[in-house]
Amino acid sequence: MKARDRGTKLSSLVTALFVALALVPSYGFSQASFFQGKTITIIQGRDPGGTGDLRVKALFPFLQKYIPGNPSIVSEYMPGGGSRKAANHIYRTARPDGLTIGNFSSAVVSLAVLGESGVLYDIDKFFYVV
Repeated sequence: MKARDRGTKLSSLVTALFVALALVPSYGFSQASFFQGKTITIIQGRDPGGTGDLRVKALFPFLQKYIPGNPSIVSEYMPGGGSRKAANHIYRTARPDGLTIGNFSSAVVSLAVLGESGVLYDIDKFFYVV
């Protein structure tokens, strides 16, 4: 078999696989049963009020609308140490089940890199959404 024939067959197979995956019903990937009736907690490393808090609260309706199962969303405030207290809490006690989201200041990164006292988290083990 020539290399050209193998390449044609491979591209046909890749195309067929892509079409098959594109036609799979979206409910097959839905997580509605997991998030249904649950509460997502956003832990903020700041005091209530202010522009940072208002930005997060502005996202609540969109998160409730686009996360399958329409979970409730609440804020919890943990000011202290340039968000160090909130980052320590997320790293040490929050379960990795997708029901806790951290919202920290950018100081969390520099505190960990500089090895400041009171940093109990490993910055490389956080998942970031920019």
